Formats: sequence, C-alpha cells, structure tokens
Amino acid sequence: MRDMLDRQSAHFEDQLLPKTPWKTTKMTPEVLDSMMRQIAPFRMTIEGVDGTWKLNQNKPDEVRLRAADHADAYGMGSETAILSALMRGADGQP
Repeated sequence: MRDMLDRQSAHFEDQLLPKTPWKTTKMTPEVLDSMMRQIAPFRMTIEGVDGTWKLNQNKPDEVRLRAADHADAYGMGSETAILSALMRGADGQP
C-alpha cells in the first residue's frame, strides 16, 4: 500500500511542477501510519461519465480569465487548451 501511495503521489505531484512535490517522507511515522489506516484500497469499473459545463462559476470576468490563463500555463489534465478557450468565451466574447 505504501509503495502504491508513493507511486500515485509522484505521478500526480509531478504534474504540478515547479511546485515542490508532496511526499510521504514529509510526514512523521505516526501521522503516516494514521493516514494509511484511513485508506481503503479498492477497484471500480467506470461505466459512464456525465459532466456539467459551468465555466464562469459566477465569478467576475477578470477571475474567470485568470483561471483560463492558469489552465493554459499548467496544462494538467486532458484538453486544457479547449477548456481554457471555452472559459475565455463564457461571457459570449470570442
């Protein structure tokens, strides 16, 4: 379980560079043991995904546009260029 947590953490934390990656070695052994007891490993099969598009989150244009810039800059996840373009156009402007 610890090996899986370290591998998963490394995979996702590397996507946030240049942010310093979080690692289990930053935790005291007692806190890590407590956290590990709270993790319940399981597998699931995804049969479908339903999404909702709400790109402005009822925020002012400047906040929405900064969020779009941030999505472009980090490029984490799939299709972030399309997402940021949609966010930029959420006010009806091209």
